[in-house]
Amino acid sequence: MCKLRIRRSALRMGRVMVKGVLTVVALLWAVGIAQAQNDSTLIVYFSRAGYNYSVGWTDEGNTAVMGRYIKEFTGGRIFEIIPKVPYPADYEAAMTVSNKECEADARPEIKNPLNVDLKHYSTVFIGSGVWAGQPPMIMRTFYETYREQLRGKRIIPFGTHEGSGIATLVTNIRKYLKDVKVESNALGLYGHEVRSSQNAVSDWLRKIGFTPKARPQRAVPFGRRTAVP
Repeated sequence: MCKLRIRRSALRMGRVMVKGVLTVVALLWAVGIAQAQNDSTLIVYFSRAGYNYSVGWTDEGNTAVMGRYIKEFTGGRIFEIIPKVPYPADYEAAMTVSNKECEADARPEIKNPLNVDLKHYSTVFIGSGVWAGQPPMIMRTFYETYREQLRGKRIIPFGTHEGSGIATLVTNIRKYLKDVKVESNALGLYGHEVRSSQNAVSDWLRKIGFTPKARPQRAVPFGRRTAVP
């Protein structure tokens, strides 16, 4: 009887040890995925704060909010494209400048060069707003500046709009970037809805093969003007 009890005890202990090993393996696997996402993912975006259509005043641009969600869900590194000459805070004035740039086929200068070595990243999210049916011309500046370094990358488009969709953003990426793998399941969100769209971003990331981390902090509601740090 004592031998039987010992055998049963040993069996139970063995099962516990197996479960423990499996749990550790699962945790290491999950950490490995998160680490891989963090180490190989870059989020690049252009966004404009100030007065925005259907939004009002916002200190954080619509696409910036979306980019932040992606960063906090994936753990990737983020880079904001900043123009050397800022767009006006007034919406109508900004659209006037943007239309003139488009008509002139201009390439607005980027103030801040990319501060990372792209060879370390296999996946690059690229996002911007879509203004009057087109992404701002500064996105073409970015594509032409980093075209060679982006070869062979997985490019995942995202952006915000107020009814036009982001098809032209995807089209321009395909036009200006060659030998890249463009994710067909791009995500476009209405600018006036992006601040309550954490779940939409999380669900989209799962669909394209990411394992979202904790829910990001909620964005400051639009229409509230506060001091910009």
